[in-house]
Amino acid sequence: GVYSRYAYMIDLESNKVVYEKNADLAMYPASMTKIMTVILALENIENYDKKITMDSDFYDYLDEEGASVAGFVAGEKVTAEMLLYGAMLVSGAECCIQLAREVAGTEEAFFILMNKKAQELGMLNTHYNSSTGLFHPDNYTTVRDIAILMEYAMKNETFMEIITAKKYVGDATNKHTSGFTLHNKVLA
Repeated sequence: GVYSRYAYMIDLESNKVVYEKNADLAMYPASMTKIMTVILALENIENYDKKITMDSDFYDYLDEEGASVAGFVAGEKVTAEMLLYGAMLVSGAECCIQLAREVAGTEEAFFILMNKKAQELGMLNTHYNSSTGLFHPDNYTTVRDIAILMEYAMKNETFMEIITAKKYVGDATNKHTSGFTLHNKVLA
């Protein structure tokens, strides 16, 4: 049996629904939100080697919320690639916020892009108000909409490289002078 309150399974070859349970019931997406964040970053950042300096103003909030982080620190100069892997492999909230700001300037502007993309994809029961998946009452989706997003994301070659990587070895930064390694929480 399926113990989850929600489930949605489709055969990707035939596009037929194999099983569903509360597929259209609104739910809190948690870290599934990061899929949309990473897809938008992949589609809007042209150079993944671009150096980005980590902002400092969101770390206290992430700590208060008990958010998962990749371990990048304020003032650290990282590449967009490091942030992409940090967001997906270890669910790094600081990576998501910094990616959102890199793409749209502010998180609020990024939420607009997230919701526009959701509508374009036909995710009709989804609304984003978080780039990280941390709880916000206006951040909700359904498992059917998550399936739509995943099907779209799986067509992106770089996204697939990221989510199927067992680990990511990053170059040295100004704060991690001997480099660092991120291990995929799901494939570990």
